[in-house]
Amino acid sequence: MNTQQWITEFLFTRALFKGPVSKPLYAYQVTEEEYSQLISLLQDACFDTHPAFTKPHPTAACFCLFVAEYYRRYYNGNWDWRGAEDILGVQLSQTDRSILVKRGLEYWQREVKTNNNGYNYLGSLFAEGGLPWPLVSGEQHGFGRAIKRGIKNFYRSDDLKRSLTDLMQDYQKELPQSFQNFETIQLLAAIVHQLMSYAQKIPQEYKREPARYLDQTVPDWNNAFPIPLDIGNGRQLVNEWLADAVFIEGEQKLTKEKLKAFSAQHYVTCFSPETFFESEVFLPRNITLDIDHTVVSTMRFETALYEGQRLAQKSIAVYGQIQDNKLSVRLSVTQLRLLRDKTDVPLFFKLLENGRAIFTAEIDNSTIDTVNAPIVAVEEDDRWVIAATASCSLKATNVRTFVPATAKLVIDELQLLPEPLVVLPMGSWFPLSVNHSVVTPQDKFLVSLNCAALQISPFKLSGRQFYGETSPQTVYLGFPRLSVNQADETVLPQYFEFFNGIPAKNVPLMLGP
Repeated sequence: MNTQQWITEFLFTRALFKGPVSKPLYAYQVTEEEYSQLISLLQDACFDTHPAFTKPHPTAACFCLFVAEYYRRYYNGNWDWRGAEDILGVQLSQTDRSILVKRGLEYWQREVKTNNNGYNYLGSLFAEGGLPWPLVSGEQHGFGRAIKRGIKNFYRSDDLKRSLTDLMQDYQKELPQSFQNFETIQLLAAIVHQLMSYAQKIPQEYKREPARYLDQTVPDWNNAFPIPLDIGNGRQLVNEWLADAVFIEGEQKLTKEKLKAFSAQHYVTCFSPETFFESEVFLPRNITLDIDHTVVSTMRFETALYEGQRLAQKSIAVYGQIQDNKLSVRLSVTQLRLLRDKTDVPLFFKLLENGRAIFTAEIDNSTIDTVNAPIVAVEEDDRWVIAATASCSLKATNVRTFVPATAKLVIDELQLLPEPLVVLPMGSWFPLSVNHSVVTPQDKFLVSLNCAALQISPFKLSGRQFYGETSPQTVYLGFPRLSVNQADETVLPQYFEFFNGIPAKNVPLMLGP
């Protein structure tokens, strides 16, 4: 078999019938058997008598693939050609090497890297090999630690508004000196990103053997990793990283669920001839009550959703148990949808024992003001979600804005007001694709569309609201609590809490319930 025949078969087994596809050489995932075949082919290649290549050539392509794979599997810390050439039993001149690398990488549709001294032929092939397994698998070299820390802090990069690559640069000082470069950091960031992408697909019941789940559902999943998975404990190490990623993903989901607990998202289900609103209520998976279990006569409870004083919806029964002298109840349903009757009154979730409420939680932001403020709806997945009920900046280019009967719509004076989608006694809905304002007797609200980035405050106020006619409209009974939406509490030291310009710690407060 010659090099052309070998590469044809190599690509055929990977369903690449039209030839190479410009991806890094490590992405082809050369097997140990194929690596041995490459050595045999190239040992018989007679480099000293082979004519100079003037165009992409399969022998040069095999040479590049071999050197990249040698680096990936057996790199020993020496940055030179000697290790690979000793295996082939040759000692090439720099001219021969440059020709082989140029023509070989051309065959694979890859570029030769450059540095301040010109073309970097050896560095190009090492980069094509991905990350060297001997260094990745050794704890003393820092690669594994960097990946584990990247996994642990993956969601922190979002909280701190930093890219994953930027975050990974924090760990590059632990890598060997020759690998403290941007290309290595990009590879490490790509590994972490791929691990977390897979973790989102892996059920928690496979958290100990996530690789086995991927084998069943994503057959080519290992092609994304720039390390060999068929050597030594390569697969075992990646399985450990995946397990870490699945754990972090599970923690993130639990944190998100906790943050969303007892909150609501609102939708417009119908605009005309009458507007109907629907609220989607999010509940925690578990409720723990510090309650004397002797005061309850049963461990069977009903869950109910109230709109003000009105029982709006009952869910299926749930069961509790006593743990550490506390009553723990696991909810079987964590999302409820309710077609609203009165949007100006809050929603309450109640846990009932024979009709008696033993636990009540007010749903945050469960009212929809149709009198004093606009309502901005955005279409998402064939549903109109209420994106804002105040001034806002949105990525959306088209919205439907509700203007209360006592307010007026204002847009650029050079543009005509659009025809309303529907006119109702309480106000009108307008389809809009330009920035606009809604002016009420008390306030002016600005709606900006097609914004490059939607900046959402990391904070929210939680407390017991007063639902009377007040100015301003949002009034709390007692001081509300300031909480952070983001999951990672490491962002907290960057912020300080003030009341009327005075640090909160210096103000004696009676916090609201």
